[in-house]
Amino acid sequence: MEHLTRIQRYEIYSKLKAVFFKDQIAKDLCVDRSTIYRELRRNSNQKTGVYNPELADKKYRRRMSEKPKRKTFTEEMRRLAAELLTKQLSPEQIKGRCDLLGVPMVSHERLYQFVWEDKKKGGELRKHLRRHGRKYRRRGAAKDSALWSFRSICISWQVGCMFACLAGTPKKLWLELALFLLKIGDHKHGICIIGALLPCRFFSLLGYHNVCSFFVHNL
Repeated sequence: MEHLTRIQRYEIYSKLKAVFFKDQIAKDLCVDRSTIYRELRRNSNQKTGVYNPELADKKYRRRMSEKPKRKTFTEEMRRLAAELLTKQLSPEQIKGRCDLLGVPMVSHERLYQFVWEDKKKGGELRKHLRRHGRKYRRRGAAKDSALWSFRSICISWQVGCMFACLAGTPKKLWLELALFLLKIGDHKHGICIIGALLPCRFFSLLGYHNVCSFFVHNL
């Protein structure tokens, strides 16, 4: 984005008084036309809509002073970050604590980059993170795809099992399916299918957790 100077703002003011077109003003000042439109929109008087070069320059300087400055990751910040990381604080906690105490500190994303840079140099700062620098496994990864496909349709299996029992479908097929789910570790849905096959009083007498333990440990 092009920044106008104080002199250019006075030129804009004089040309507007002389009823110049905005495109012609941009051409005379060798700037893009959008720069002129943006200058008039942002720095004109909000009440009257009149463009004043003095007011426009004050608004510009106030915005520049309030604009957040880019923080440099100084050596002092690096030492403080390393010290707090060894105390088992996460980068988010380090940033939050420094902001609370008024201590300058870079963002938590930059702190994570600092940890990865330390790892490349052979450092061990990553071992102080909660997961020791290991990334979370993305849900739906390849090695979970088979199990998740079973879980996604187990609800329909459970409902279908209940209706199949009423329709006279052989219970042996549903029992084999339930045992298969139990073998792959999906105890919850396997027990649900078995529960649809067994009489209700069976669960009321033995209890749900006892039935689960029985089928899990007796496969």
